[in-house]
Amino acid sequence: MISELARLFSGYVKIELKGEDRVKFLNYLIKNGFTFWDYSLKEDSILISMKIYDYKKIIKLRRGYKIKIIRLKSKGLPFKLAPYKKRTGLIFGLVFGIAVAFFMSGRVWVLTSEGSVIHSEEAILQAAKEIGIEIGSKRNDIDPHMAAIKLQISLKETDFISVNTDGVSVNIVVKDSVPKPEIYETPDDKPQNIIAKRDGVIKEIEAYDGMIKVKVGEAVKKGDLLITGLWDTVDKWGVKTGKSFSSKARGKIMAETRYEFIYKIKLSDTLYLKGKESYKYTLNFFGLKLPLSYPILKNSEYEKSEIIDTLYLSGVKMPISLVKEIYKEKTKTQLNLTEKEAENILRNKYDLDKNEKINNFSSLINEEIDVYKENGELILKAVCIFLEDIGEESQILFENE
Repeated sequence: MISELARLFSGYVKIELKGEDRVKFLNYLIKNGFTFWDYSLKEDSILISMKIYDYKKIIKLRRGYKIKIIRLKSKGLPFKLAPYKKRTGLIFGLVFGIAVAFFMSGRVWVLTSEGSVIHSEEAILQAAKEIGIEIGSKRNDIDPHMAAIKLQISLKETDFISVNTDGVSVNIVVKDSVPKPEIYETPDDKPQNIIAKRDGVIKEIEAYDGMIKVKVGEAVKKGDLLITGLWDTVDKWGVKTGKSFSSKARGKIMAETRYEFIYKIKLSDTLYLKGKESYKYTLNFFGLKLPLSYPILKNSEYEKSEIIDTLYLSGVKMPISLVKEIYKEKTKTQLNLTEKEAENILRNKYDLDKNEKINNFSSLINEEIDVYKENGELILKAVCIFLEDIGEESQILFENE
């Protein structure tokens, strides 16, 4: 494969040797170090392929031999460029333009910052320059995560810094520190992480303590690490100091979450309404059952339950108990609902659950409701997108070696 590419780059020809001295001439070429390939023998000729500069030499060497050399095919870059020999400026300009475009596409040509009130853009860009991010820097040499850590060490009074690369552009987003409530540490405070309590797409990050491990727009699953309370510290050059920092991670991670609500109700159903209650008392005395009263039961259906009250003396269970049997009358009735009535019932249940969710520090972004009938039931299906804080505390456990 490599030799074939080399031949195409330098150019080669396929020729046919004819004449009675063709074999003798071929032996002469071999003895004098000429290289050829694709050798094939025909009845009155020999076919070979050779490099273009060797071909030019043998044209002169054929004198004295009864031979005819016919060029059958020419391949390679020199033949492709031959029509443009008189336009060398055009070729040079094209090659130079491609080289410049390739060079520029791999470097940073637009460098901006946003979000900070405390630090000026000049100060932020100067801090970026000190860690190797400036106009003309190689894009592949920039590690956004490590660069953000270095900038946060250099720029004081910042809560969050992100370095975003997009083609030849780099944008540094800085979130200034805000006054935090005074926190009194107690011996019970232990390092902890903030993890996701459900799936979602992150829309806003507010970290008060700890190191952020995710970014806005990222999709996370339940249990993913959002803010860590344990990380290694680095110096201004990004080199680990050998010291670890731990804290009780605190923050708010607002994310879009998806919930599905499904409610069903039968349009026609048999119900049993509870009526009057009747009682029967029985005394169990050393294995004997002594009826004390009888219930008055009508010719209807009843739901039966019982309560047993056992006698204890000095903590010892005695074989004496009073049993109360309860008979609840059930009246059978047929319930028929129109689709409109059934839908109102389902929507009321859905509104209660949705509002309860909204009251738990969430806000509704979008909802899609579908109501349909299936197998004698009316079904309401709602898909809701909420904006909520998905972070929950998770203690960091250390194992003793």
